[in-house]
Amino acid sequence: MGNILSKGSKELKVIKKELLALEEYKEKQKKLLQQEAKIVKSIRGKEKECEDEIISTTRKRRSELEQSYDKQLGKNQAQTKKIKSDKDKQKSAKVNARIKEETKEFVSANANINSEIKTIMIREKMPYICKTDFYFSIYRPKRLGDFLKIIVTLACLLVAFPILISRFVLDSDSVWAIIVTALVIAAIAGVIYIMLGNTINSWHRNALTQIYDKKQQIRVNNKKIKKIKRKIVNDKDESGYGLEHYDKELKELSKSLSGIAKDKKKALDVYENTTKNVISGEITARYQKEIDKLNGELAKVRDEISSFEDAISRGSLNFTDKYEAFLGKEFLVPDRLDALIDIIDSGEAKDISGAINVYKVKTNQI
Repeated sequence: MGNILSKGSKELKVIKKELLALEEYKEKQKKLLQQEAKIVKSIRGKEKECEDEIISTTRKRRSELEQSYDKQLGKNQAQTKKIKSDKDKQKSAKVNARIKEETKEFVSANANINSEIKTIMIREKMPYICKTDFYFSIYRPKRLGDFLKIIVTLACLLVAFPILISRFVLDSDSVWAIIVTALVIAAIAGVIYIMLGNTINSWHRNALTQIYDKKQQIRVNNKKIKKIKRKIVNDKDESGYGLEHYDKELKELSKSLSGIAKDKKKALDVYENTTKNVISGEITARYQKEIDKLNGELAKVRDEISSFEDAISRGSLNFTDKYEAFLGKEFLVPDRLDALIDIIDSGEAKDISGAINVYKVKTNQI
């Protein structure tokens, strides 16, 4: 092409035309890149929508399937609970009836003994306290329980009562006040204990012995009653209670419950391995039409971008080879090319080289 600096405005106009064409390509490429980004965003959005709908739908369908089976299981369990409750009530009634029947001899004997004790007390005109277990525990202790009663009684009389009386009656927390109160209570209780024991013992010695012996017999009978009760309650044999129909119903319900649970597991396996994939496929196919359409548009836009990239690359290299070495980058812009053209057309310069010098002078670059 040779040196273009010796040429005139006509050459500059050609350069400007080529430059504007190159800029137009770049602008179109920019718009295509924006369009590409928009299409890619739309594709990603559709893919996300598809994925979300698949997750939402498959979860909902699985939940509905589970709820259907759980409802059946719930009914079965409620029925099982009711039948067990009815069985327990009937068994409890039968057990109580059996206990009553097998202990009636000892219960009757205790009633007769209590009646005899009452007769003795009326005949001997004895105070009611003589009938109580507490009386015999403090005056005729023999068993461990009797001694425990004595210890608790002494603790109340000599510790608890003195502290309460000292604090709330005497309004004092003094140790000496508590000790003095304890000694007073001990003295009073001791006197009452001795006088009561001596008086009742001297008047009713034989009657007390009879009552004590009879209460011992009641204690023996009560032990036998407890033993019978324990044996009946712990008896695992329910054949005598007429509960067979409950057991039959419970067995059928258990079998049904096991069957429902098995069917539920099978249905969920089928859902996970087959149905879920079918649902996912249907949803994917519905979205795929739109996604394919967008991918087609994207491919077309990318082809156009590629063609513009080639044109821009060729055009840029052409500018570099043909013009940049002579004019420099600073003059390869439309405004400065127009300024050079005006300088030549106005007669201020004959060629491009002269126009560049005039421009530099005008813009104080020289």
